[in-house]
Amino acid sequence: MNAPHENSRLSLVFTPEHLGEALSLYARNPGAILYAGGTALLSKQSERLPIFGAPLISLKRVEELKTIRRYENFIEFGAAVTLGDILRCKESRFLPPVFKTAVRAVGTPAVRNTATIGGHLAVTERKLLLLPILLILDAAVEVKSQTTTRSGEIKRFLDEKNGFILQANEIITKIRIPTGRFNLWGFSALPGSVIRSQDFFMSCFVARKNRFLIEKINFAFNIDGRLVIRIKQSEDRLIGKKFPLSAAEIREEMRFFTSKIEGELIAPSPYKKERIINAFRLILTQDLTKSGLIE
Repeated sequence: MNAPHENSRLSLVFTPEHLGEALSLYARNPGAILYAGGTALLSKQSERLPIFGAPLISLKRVEELKTIRRYENFIEFGAAVTLGDILRCKESRFLPPVFKTAVRAVGTPAVRNTATIGGHLAVTERKLLLLPILLILDAAVEVKSQTTTRSGEIKRFLDEKNGFILQANEIITKIRIPTGRFNLWGFSALPGSVIRSQDFFMSCFVARKNRFLIEKINFAFNIDGRLVIRIKQSEDRLIGKKFPLSAAEIREEMRFFTSKIEGELIAPSPYKKERIINAFRLILTQDLTKSGLIE
């Protein structure tokens, strides 16, 4: 632990070496700021010397949060694993391609070598790029406090606007990404890198297709980091459908989806609404014998 002079502008910094120690410090200092990669925190600083206004708990030495393990049906990442390490690790060849494509779209190599997967979820003021990807992949998370452990699919940790919610003194500890569930995917993000842009739109989908039939399909949209949209009813309607859809089927699914967008979105601009509807049309008309970028 580094204790600055009382007149210093520096924050008090705790540097635990074990997860139990970090959880204990967080419980004793509920106003403290967790610091892993720090990219989101530092992006809000304009001073040469950062000012945080609260004690920091650095997670950089907590080795339990830096592990990467491959299991039969998923790959488990400690929350402090950087996005760069995810792309470089030997287990990356088993990751869903849509996830790796999205990781590469986050910032620059320097940003990816600093930003952590747990930190990407924990940012509260914006919904960053990987959140909808993890959502459609049915990824699971584990969070811990000094006295409790919670785990489950990421959708269980989201609020009504699909923002990630932590309880008091909880730390994200693990993210588990399923492997082998889907054989088709699509991803699009405008502009190309959306780590800082205040005006971006992304769409993504994953599907499992057996010959011509869709056995499962998940899709989501991220609007400016403000809103993550997933229309589960439209996903369910497509299960068991034969692709390519007929023109009549596309019109019917578009009518249903548009009605849901009209009813569920909170004051979207006509331009954003049109983007969402057009992105869904592209998913329906995508050549579902191929995977890659949605154009």
